[in-house]
Amino acid sequence: MVSSTLEIHPNSLYRWIQEYEKYGESAFPGHGSALRHAQFEIKKLEKEHKLLQEELALLKKFQVFLKPNRK
Repeated sequence: MVSSTLEIHPNSLYRWIQEYEKYGESAFPGHGSALRHAQFEIKKLEKEHKLLQEELALLKKFQVFLKPNRK
């Protein structure tokens, strides 16, 4: 049995398999410790938020060039 070869409890191995099947590679983003789904979603949303903020700042800078000159 794999769990006895690796010297881990069978329940741990089963849980890891379940998390991998559910979340794929993102189930274990750290140094071998699994993040809960909510924590993963928070990190994902924080990255997306940062990217959107950067895009918005860039669009605001170039907005001047898109408007016709007003006098």
